[in-house]
Amino acid sequence: MGRILKLLGIVGGAVLAIFIVALVAVSLFFDPNDYKVEISTAVEQATGRQLSLDGDLELDIFPRLRVAIGAAELSNAAAFGDAPFATIQGAGLAVGLLPLLSRRVEIGEARLEGLVLNLARNEQGQNSWQELGGTAAPESASSTADSAGLELDVGAIIIADAETNWSDAAAGSDWQFGDFNMNAEGLGPAAAFPLSVDLSLSGDEVQMEVSASGALENSVMTNRDLTADLEFMTVTGGGTVNIVTDAIDFDVIARFVDGTVLQSDTEIVDFAGDELPLTISGSLSSPSVLLDFSAMLRAEAEEALQEEIEEEREELQDRLEDRLRGLFDR
Repeated sequence: MGRILKLLGIVGGAVLAIFIVALVAVSLFFDPNDYKVEISTAVEQATGRQLSLDGDLELDIFPRLRVAIGAAELSNAAAFGDAPFATIQGAGLAVGLLPLLSRRVEIGEARLEGLVLNLARNEQGQNSWQELGGTAAPESASSTADSAGLELDVGAIIIADAETNWSDAAAGSDWQFGDFNMNAEGLGPAAAFPLSVDLSLSGDEVQMEVSASGALENSVMTNRDLTADLEFMTVTGGGTVNIVTDAIDFDVIARFVDGTVLQSDTEIVDFAGDELPLTISGSLSSPSVLLDFSAMLRAEAEEALQEEIEEEREELQDRLEDRLRGLFDR
C-alpha cells in the first residue's frame, strides 16, 4: 500500500510539473495581440458591432492567470448614431491558478478604468443594448450543482473614472452619471467587506454629487456616511440597501442651502438653513420619501431643552454676578 501511495505521489508530482512547465511556455511564447483581428471578428459575428482593440492585450498564466486589455471601443447599434456604445481605457483580472484545481476561485483584483457607456432609447421605445443579451440557455441541473461547489474569494474590485450617459428620446430627457469610483475589498461568501462609492448625477433638472461608504454582508449594504450635494440642498445620513431585493431603509437630514435656486423660488426661499429629517424606504426603483415626525419632535424637544438650560445658565450667572458685586461693595 505504501509503495502504491508513493507511486501515486511521484506520478501526481510529475503531472503537476508538466502542467506548470506547459503554462510557463504558453505565457512566454503566446502573444494575444497576434489574435486581435480574430477576436474583433468573433465579436462582430456575435453582436453585429465592431470591437476596436487599440490598446495592448496581456496574458500571464503562471503563477496567476492574469488577463488585461488596454483602450478598447465597442460600436453602437446602427439606429443610435456614431457615438460608440462603450469605451474603456483599460481592464484587468487576476485569478489564482492552482486554487482552481481544488474548486476555489481566488480573484486577486478585478479592475475597470475609464469606462464611458452611452445608453439610449429612441422614440419607438427601442434601446441601444437590447440585442446584446441574446437568448439565455436554460441552466441544467449539472451546471447548477457544479457552480454550487465553488468557493469564491475576491481581493478587490476597483472601478475608476466611469461615466454613463443616458438619453431617452421617448421621454425627452438626458442624464449623466459621471466621476463614478468604487472600491470593494475582501469579498467572500460569509464576510463583511468594506465598500466605497463616489459619483455625480446631472440631468435636465438636477445636478448632484454623492459619496458613501459602508460594509456589504449577506447582500445588505450598511452605510453611515451618506453625503449628497445638490444645488439647493445637502443630504446626510445613513441606512441600508439590500442589493438582491432593492429594498432601502435610510434616515437622512436634508438641509436647504441658500443660493440661486432658493432665491429664484419665492415658495422655498424662506427655507434657507432649515433642516428636515426624512425617512427613505421602499425600493431603489420606487422609493418613498416621508418626513420623520418623530425625529422632528425629538429635535424640537432637544432645542427647547437647550434653550431652557441656556436661560437657567444666564439667570444663574446674573445672580452670581449680583452676589459678587454685593460682597465687594461692602
